[in-house]
Amino acid sequence: MDKQFEPLVNKGVILVTGGDGFIGRAVCATLHAQGKPVVALDRTPAGAPPRDPAYLAVACDIRDRDHVEQVFRQHAITTVVHLASLLNTASRKNPRQATQVNVDGSLNVLEAARASGVFRVVYGSSISVYGSQPGSGRGGVSETTPAAPEDLYGATKRYVEILGEAYRQRFGVQFVALRIASVAGPGAVNTSSPWRSEMFDKLGLHEEAEVSFPYRGDEALPLLHVQDVAEMIAGLVVAERVSFPVYNSPSETWTLEELAGYIESLGEHVRVRLGQSNVSGIPTVVDGQRFTTEFGFSPTPLREHLRCAADG
Repeated sequence: MDKQFEPLVNKGVILVTGGDGFIGRAVCATLHAQGKPVVALDRTPAGAPPRDPAYLAVACDIRDRDHVEQVFRQHAITTVVHLASLLNTASRKNPRQATQVNVDGSLNVLEAARASGVFRVVYGSSISVYGSQPGSGRGGVSETTPAAPEDLYGATKRYVEILGEAYRQRFGVQFVALRIASVAGPGAVNTSSPWRSEMFDKLGLHEEAEVSFPYRGDEALPLLHVQDVAEMIAGLVVAERVSFPVYNSPSETWTLEELAGYIESLGEHVRVRLGQSNVSGIPTVVDGQRFTTEFGFSPTPLREHLRCAADG
């Protein structure tokens, strides 16, 4: 942990909503490894075993205001990491449910945090708030670039950012949003983009395997590893202070052709099949200097993560 991420609060519980999701599991594990007490809240059916028994898992749908408030009353929560949401594909398929979860559910979490005197809420936002912007020649879109979401998912993320800022100004809740780029890493389940995990999982198998990218080879994506996202979020949880309400996650832009070539160079047994889809709804290049400058943190290059996966 960087020196800029010196702990502010050593006591009290960190509530992670969406704690059983891809990013949520990594955040819970990272915070637990740092000795922080964690409650992982998710819609996991009651009685289902937690993925990591080292921290407490609570089944709760954030659309249920009374249950959310009950969870806050039952635990000495000082900080919230709010990751629970319907993702982009699910939001397109079910806009009503997406609005109920991403907007109404977020309001329930913020209101319970306010009523419980929670000190800080770290929100997992998305670069989808920018819409499709190439960002070339300018070092990528920055936090001062106007938001222009093109889909419901990006719009709900931006709305919650605005709602969180209102809670900060009116009630003094420290709300900070991390606009997360496209996340890759091993072990994702129930995802609409399985290739982001498969390229890691199949590199480690050392047997003939294929990974299917949905996009054309000349399309570009800003990518980062799930563990780096978890460390950024954990850093925002314990930072003594944060200077801005919004940060872009540092990331690196790859064309899908470059990424496919690198994966195949690491594992002769892995073949990558490119698709014909276009990347839409997100910028191709993102400026993460605000986060890097303030906290002295830069993600591990994706090449290194992929090389580690290939080495087993």
